[in-house]
Amino acid sequence: MRRNKYMLSFYLLFTLCFLHALNNYADDNPFKIAYSVQSYSNIDVSFSVTDTMDISNICGAINGFSLDCEIIRANKNSFVRILLEDTSGRNFLVLENDKYRNNSDTIKYVGYCEETASLNSLTPKYLKIYIKDAIVNIEKIKYSPIATNSPLDYAADMINADTIKKRQVKQIVDNINKYNSENDKLWSAGVTNVSLMNYETKKRVLGIHHDACDTDGIEYYIGGLYEIGEQNDTVESVDTDSVDFAYSCVESFDWRNRHGKNWMTSCKHQGNSGYCSAFAINGAMEALVNLYYNKKIDIDLSEQDIFFTYLREYGNTSVSHYYKHGTSSKVLLFSVRDKGVIDEATSPFIDSDSVSVPLERGNSVECIRFNNFDAVFYYQKLTDRIKQDLINYGPLISGITAGTMHHSMTLVGFHKINVGDTISHVTKEYNGAAVIKEGDWRVGKTYWVFKNSYGEDFGRNGYMYVLFDNNTEMIEPLYIRTPLYSKVYSDDDIICTDNDGDGYYFWGIGNTRPSSLPEWAPRYADGDDSNPKYGPINYGTVGYGSLLEINPDKKDTIFITEETDWDKENYIWQHIVIKNEGILNIKSNVKFYKGVNIIVENGGQLVVDAGYMKNPNIKVEPGGELIIKNKGRIKKNKHLTIAQGAKMRIVNGAINQ
Repeated sequence: MRRNKYMLSFYLLFTLCFLHALNNYADDNPFKIAYSVQSYSNIDVSFSVTDTMDISNICGAINGFSLDCEIIRANKNSFVRILLEDTSGRNFLVLENDKYRNNSDTIKYVGYCEETASLNSLTPKYLKIYIKDAIVNIEKIKYSPIATNSPLDYAADMINADTIKKRQVKQIVDNINKYNSENDKLWSAGVTNVSLMNYETKKRVLGIHHDACDTDGIEYYIGGLYEIGEQNDTVESVDTDSVDFAYSCVESFDWRNRHGKNWMTSCKHQGNSGYCSAFAINGAMEALVNLYYNKKIDIDLSEQDIFFTYLREYGNTSVSHYYKHGTSSKVLLFSVRDKGVIDEATSPFIDSDSVSVPLERGNSVECIRFNNFDAVFYYQKLTDRIKQDLINYGPLISGITAGTMHHSMTLVGFHKINVGDTISHVTKEYNGAAVIKEGDWRVGKTYWVFKNSYGEDFGRNGYMYVLFDNNTEMIEPLYIRTPLYSKVYSDDDIICTDNDGDGYYFWGIGNTRPSSLPEWAPRYADGDDSNPKYGPINYGTVGYGSLLEINPDKKDTIFITEETDWDKENYIWQHIVIKNEGILNIKSNVKFYKGVNIIVENGGQLVVDAGYMKNPNIKVEPGGELIIKNKGRIKKNKHLTIAQGAKMRIVNGAINQ
């Protein structure tokens, strides 16, 4: 009984201490140590450049760590990041400041911490201060030491670090959106899966190659037009949209809406890995499989196989290193070209650095490889060249390279910004929309649409809309050259379609006309197989990539002045006039673009002799003659007019509506 009373007293004390710790933390400031028991050391040291401070002699094992400090910013691009490194080499974010978080010239922090608010018994070794255009004055270090057998410490361990992180991120998001609103930014921040990652994981996923890299809030992006670089920055801007070049492109293009289809596959998630380059490659490859065979195959290719194949090919077994640090898409594409990439089911993604050596490739159902790949020529200066290759070759492999951040994505579309455009960044939590006005510096600039690899919950259904102030901040775009080679499909599986019935066929992306294409089909593929108003793509110097309108009124009329036999299947886009003594014999299937008129003048004859005419408007003038015989048929479009004084004879034939 005495033991039970003792245990009850202990639990009451434990509960009171735990509630005290929670109440102490449950105010409006999540950026402080979660433990009420704290010690401190006066430091009073100033930094103006990146430096490292040994603090191993200041404190032993701790559960929390914060700073009293002052930051003096030199300009709007000032940046500070302070990390705590423990004796095992792990890094934890203590403090980060840029214009999005706090845009004041001087910022005072008291007892401030981020990831170090609630730690799990670590021993500090270094305080690492990364600085760009700022001065950092550290006045005091505060920490929560581990007190053996302390009920309060035990209770504080139960404070959920994830909950603290979410509260911190929510407050950072509010600061970013405030900055965006005050500075006419066109994107919204929100709580994302990437923003909730710890610093070391975020570093891998964002492609941060140096701790001094400012991410400019990209991990918080949920919608709108994300700008990299700003007008009037100290770095000279390159106006890549107005460089003198022989071509000017269509203003908008997107592979998610071409020929009435979304050719992209679903947005995958690279997890906690640095494999963004492999996801960018497969984003392009999976879409290209759809486009090459002209059907929605939506194959799921293996990112893991891309890295394993590369490592086996070059005798490098450091899987853990590449999981953490990744590598460039260009490096990986050589092995994909030569060895291909297999299906996801055979080599599933391993979101862990526990694999020490690349596993052997299994017997796959599918393996896709390609002829070659190439880079967009002079991409730094020529925005229109990037657009051309995106239109011609399908989605490109590109991404963002800003400072020491290098994140690969799949480039799928673009839009040139015009006065009156509405840039919407409306989400469940943050509402916003902006109409581009006259005089806006962004008018005439191009924003790009990227398929990301953070899952479909990130950004706008997995996509980012990015405006570069300078195209050198875009990773060099690469395109894949067809043909493709598959274990499952061959070129005989390429589908030729005329879904809109305009006589122009689409047979996917590839240089070879498929054998199934009708002999009479035009040389150029249909630019939009979902709209009969438009035919092929315009490859001219003005409006490159736009669609050429089909208009019989703007085409040369066909004049029949003698007896002429049409005995092969054909498609006609021009008006036809059968003159005096002209005879047109239809002896095969002939389709006409809707709106084509056939006029039979005085002395002319239109003879449907065992043939079939589909969709013409026919007018037989006085003295003209229409003859249908030998099971000939006409399916008229709108009009069939037989004028007074004209003749029409039907002998074993028919006219259908």
